[in-house]
Amino acid sequence: MKLGIWNRLATVLIVLTSLILPTWLIVSSNVEFAKAHEEGYQACVTRAMEPNDGTLTIEACREIWPIDGRTSYGMAQWWEAVGATLVGCILLYGLLWVTVSIAKWVWRGREV
Repeated sequence: MKLGIWNRLATVLIVLTSLILPTWLIVSSNVEFAKAHEEGYQACVTRAMEPNDGTLTIEACREIWPIDGRTSYGMAQWWEAVGATLVGCILLYGLLWVTVSIAKWVWRGREV
């Protein structure tokens, strides 16, 4: 089967979109998570410095707000996002292909 220029272009766009979009989503989610995590940790440390009943300490803040990134997104979530994006792009391509085929069929009917 020989692919035309539009099918080759669609294939390249599907592959690029399936790699770039999930990467951007995961990285931006991790950056937002890190910002929120740091703000929460700093607020906890600030409150621990204020006079309290002794239950809120810096060590307690480290347990509440772990700073090692254990809850950020990783490769497993990236692969899931790549798969979902790939399936979405293929479905969109199929929908476009069906739409163009129907339009060509209708156009051929008008020529007769």
